Amino acid sequence: MKQVLYRKYRPKTFTDVVGQEHITSVLLNEIKENKVAHAYLFTGSRGTGKTTCSKILAKAVNCLNPVEGNPCGQCEICRAIEDGSQFDVVEMDAASNNSVEDVRLLRQEAVYAPSACKYRVYIIDEAHMLSVSAFNALLKIMEEPPEHVIFIMATTEAHKIPATILSRCQTFEFKRFTPENIADRLSYIAEKENFLLNRKAALLIARLAKGGMRDAVSLLDVCSSKNSNITEEIVSSTAGLAQNESICTMAEHLAQKDFPSLLSDLDRAYSGTSDPQRICQQLIEHFRQLMLFKASGKQDDFFVSGFSAEKIKEQSEKFSMNSVLNILKELQTALSSMTGSPNKGLCLEMAVIKLSTATSFESNEILQKRIESLEKKVEQLLTDGIAIVPKKETKDTTTVVKVDEKIKKDAVPLKQWQEIMAVLEKTNPPLHGSLDGSKAYTCGNILLIECKNDLFLTLVRKNEISRKTLREAAEQVTGKNYKLGPFNNDDYNITEKTDPLDDFINKLDPSMYGLELN
Repeated sequence: MKQVLYRKYRPKTFTDVVGQEHITSVLLNEIKENKVAHAYLFTGSRGTGKTTCSKILAKAVNCLNPVEGNPCGQCEICRAIEDGSQFDVVEMDAASNNSVEDVRLLRQEAVYAPSACKYRVYIIDEAHMLSVSAFNALLKIMEEPPEHVIFIMATTEAHKIPATILSRCQTFEFKRFTPENIADRLSYIAEKENFLLNRKAALLIARLAKGGMRDAVSLLDVCSSKNSNITEEIVSSTAGLAQNESICTMAEHLAQKDFPSLLSDLDRAYSGTSDPQRICQQLIEHFRQLMLFKASGKQDDFFVSGFSAEKIKEQSEKFSMNSVLNILKELQTALSSMTGSPNKGLCLEMAVIKLSTATSFESNEILQKRIESLEKKVEQLLTDGIAIVPKKETKDTTTVVKVDEKIKKDAVPLKQWQEIMAVLEKTNPPLHGSLDGSKAYTCGNILLIECKNDLFLTLVRKNEISRKTLREAAEQVTGKNYKLGPFNNDDYNITEKTDPLDDFINKLDPSMYGLELN
């Protein structure tokens, strides 16, 4: 039986591992200096080498003839661990063995000394899948581990590992491989397997793998079965990709709102080898690049289509950022709907039709423009000196009263004003801030306030809550229920003008909103 390439070319030593030097160098030093930890946590996205490094570490700590920290790969221990026949090294898949009983069995075995190796090593893959009870059972042995036991946990979701476990592990974060790292490795494998792989095809595979070496080698394996001379076209057809220019054309038609042509583009793509789900993913990736370029002027290194920065810049200028974000939202919704759908193409077509309706992706942008236009109109009205007429005095006891000269003459300073201000700071911070530098006087049951701050004048004239909290603060401190009044009536005088609403409407351009005013 043929051995798949990703298993055949899995690294056997730390030196063989590419792109994770920040991890392999530390592990090599620990092994050479005999400072191996009792627990490790390897975290990172899939296909970045977590399980591979776990096995290399298990071999290295037990190898009979280590070479500068690397396992020799030739001794009986290395060979037994490699073929899975060494019972002192146990691989446990936490996705299917995640119960507390599984961990209790592990604990019972761990107390015994290894039969042939120096260390009994437990590799727990997908560790985040362990149940809460299982983690609690594992914590017990990790708190006081036997000297002959090493735990290596691998996970793609480190945030799901309890803090009590994390604190007892040496944690290493595996990075996604760069496209260049992956392409170099693929070229090496192709040379060993005697088939042709051009650089552009290798980079396309690397970008499709999104930084995962295992996914890249698996795709290379499938491509090599199809044709021993692997080109970009072979990779595209094998992966079910629409051609780069086809995706670009779809985006152009979307920019032009030429939805009949866009639907025809989709139909042609379906008629070929392209999968609707893959097309949707490519469109999402394409518009993601437009978004990133508009925001920062840069592309993601893993951009699948390989368009030049000039091409992306040219197309990004045909969309506003708001349009790009709304298109991405609709495409993401369509992609989610495809899961379990018997007609994936329909999901994408529905998204396209939705973008063509009256509430299209430009609607928010148009609304934003109208708001900006309205704000400019209002700003102009304020510049022209339109004053706001306050409501006429009502029976509301908190209304500001008129103050005549006699009252002002008999008024005396209020010594407790700062205490009232302290209460306001807690109950109404905006009002307190507007009263900075103010003074207060009393005359009978009237509290007279002297303040030049326009914000305070607005609050005390128009805001019932502000008047109420001010009176309540004064009553809390003085025990008296005051009415409010201005120390200087001039501060409260309002120039009477025509109805501001009429003036406001007269200055607007009704045609901008499709309105007609009688």
